[in-house]
Amino acid sequence: MTVEEVDTGWNLTYKVVGPDAPASTVSTIQTPLNGKEVPLLVNGKPSGQTMGIKRIDTHRTVTVLRFKGKETGVSKAEVSPDGKVLKIETDYVSSNPIGKEIQYWDRQ
Repeated sequence: MTVEEVDTGWNLTYKVVGPDAPASTVSTIQTPLNGKEVPLLVNGKPSGQTMGIKRIDTHRTVTVLRFKGKETGVSKAEVSPDGKVLKIETDYVSSNPIGKEIQYWDRQ
């Protein structure tokens, strides 16, 4: 994932790799960090997903995830004090079998 600061927001770009996503799949989002819902693009095309990312402070954000207008979950992200680890906890809606997911991203 790369994070670029633009004005008061961010451009996020990341590769998703897995059984249903080849390594060439690139997801991007441009967020003003004010909670406004914005589209998630996959390889430059709308995916049906949106994210409303709100900055809480310099180390934390909260994101409402939606797919085709329906809320699918809420994520809470926190960057470690040294800026080297990003922890993301996502609580999915009750109909999602994943339930809760925790990810750790290490700064390269």
